[in-house]
Amino acid sequence: MGYYDSKSSLCKAVVWFRDGNMRTFYSADRKYSKGAPDMLLGYNRLVQLIVKYGDKAETAIIYNNMTGTALAKYKAGFKVT
Repeated sequence: MGYYDSKSSLCKAVVWFRDGNMRTFYSADRKYSKGAPDMLLGYNRLVQLIVKYGDKAETAIIYNNMTGTALAKYKAGFKVT
């Protein structure tokens, strides 16, 4: 994978950690560098990341980066909504 930023990613995850830190992760929407972006691929990669953090992540919300609408919310690695 490579560098993904707020302009090229279709989804983003905002994660609040139990130690008080907060980070924003942007989705990796392409299978290869010249491939077409796939929102579902990027979304699933963000879900994998959140599940990997598990209970270290107190709350995580995945947003559609283009519209700003919340797609899913996680608490301690488990989906809430």
